[in-house]
Amino acid sequence: MRSLRILFAAACVASLAMASSANAATILIFGQANTSTDVVTATNSGGTTNFFTGPAPGAPITVDVTNIGGVTPPPGSTLPETFNFTSTAAVTGSAGNFTQGGFSGTFSFGAQVVGSITGGVLTTLTGPNGTTGSLLATNVSFTTLGPAILAQLGFPPLGPTPAGIGGTLSISLNGFVPSVPGTLNFTAKNAGLVDASVIPEPASVVLASISVIAGLGCFGLRRFKASV
Repeated sequence: MRSLRILFAAACVASLAMASSANAATILIFGQANTSTDVVTATNSGGTTNFFTGPAPGAPITVDVTNIGGVTPPPGSTLPETFNFTSTAAVTGSAGNFTQGGFSGTFSFGAQVVGSITGGVLTTLTGPNGTTGSLLATNVSFTTLGPAILAQLGFPPLGPTPAGIGGTLSISLNGFVPSVPGTLNFTAKNAGLVDASVIPEPASVVLASISVIAGLGCFGLRRFKASV
């Protein structure tokens, strides 16, 4: 009986681990292609910061793609990048060293990666080699993913993007040109990566656990009958 309890506990743990584990993968790595002309821009006015591609909000810029769906594409592969994020959270810091959270909005890399973020954090840091920065969003929802990316995550490549795929968006910034010194107003160049993870639906967790429990119940019943 003791061995049955041990087996039951181990199987339940394994079931929950399988049901709750996420299939995580880096789905896109990119760098800015036209570093002489294209920019990303931040403007801060009246307590609101807008952070977007282009000199005008949401204008597409071209990025080089070095990884998509776990595969290295041919040299010179590009996608149009667009994003438009806004935050009304408090800005902390001074001079060129700023931090602001609460960014939300939408982004796209052509038709390959489309989604939205909430709670993104934008930071800038001025050091001896100039100003650098980043935007990190750990709460990403995807609405569209390309065939290679879906296949990488274990879905049919020609099917629709299923619900329950989350991830992170990390954008690094360099080549700052302050628009207003000492404020969060600048143009810069960007590069970064996008990660995705498949989040199991609650029903999947329950069904996986029930199947293990039911199987163990049958096993225990057979043992009980054999001992009678």
